[in-house]
Amino acid sequence: MIAQQKINKMNVEVQVGSLIQAVFYDDEKKKYLYLLAKVEHISFVNDEDYSFQTGFQKELKKVFKSCIFLIKDAPYSVEGAKIYLDNVAKYWFNDFLELDEVTTDEINTERAFKSIDSYLNRSLKKDYPEDRSILRNSFIRYFRANELINYREMIDTILTDYKPETLSNDKIENIKDKLLELPSKKSFDSLFEVSLDALKARIRTTYDLYPGIKLKVEDNLEKIQSKESSDGRRYIVIETTDEKAFNDFKISEE
Repeated sequence: MIAQQKINKMNVEVQVGSLIQAVFYDDEKKKYLYLLAKVEHISFVNDEDYSFQTGFQKELKKVFKSCIFLIKDAPYSVEGAKIYLDNVAKYWFNDFLELDEVTTDEINTERAFKSIDSYLNRSLKKDYPEDRSILRNSFIRYFRANELINYREMIDTILTDYKPETLSNDKIENIKDKLLELPSKKSFDSLFEVSLDALKARIRTTYDLYPGIKLKVEDNLEKIQSKESSDGRRYIVIETTDEKAFNDFKISEE
């Protein structure tokens, strides 16, 4: 297998399965849908000759990879294709399907995070700042922890069991619905590989703390806290691992 030979040195095995093809017709959109899907193989014992065999189950448990080609009605032509993956596998669409990306991973990452961040700012920053900060950090951590983003799965993972600070459950459901609308509204894919460079560019935030003092934050927002003194003055407290910075701003106890 050519794909396996390319990744042998990585100690990774290409998933073995069956390739299923199907054609559907959408009466409303007047389009044919051509489906290609690679499905999971299982091992089983044939009950007639007790031989060991492999194949896929009648009720499919797992689809490794799939592609849906959108085909216009007569005169027939391919309008586009949508790829679905269970892991990062460029050979599926580059080598096997010979498809070119219309939207790059960098664009998808930037648009997805920008859209999520903008929505949280508009909807929560004013009345629910604590929840907005927690959710924003949760999305950042999810982007960084997952090489492949399944957008719906990400939204479900972050919001389904979220314990809000001040938000009501109805509000959370509304937020979830609105976030799920973003891929179609903001033109980014629901499945893409994360570009960390694009993500870093999007999460950089600058705060005007005091006349002449700006704070630029790119990461580790959880290390920054705010506090208010008994006389009403407000402060930003930042944990540091830099010895020089700590000593430069150290307040004399004399």
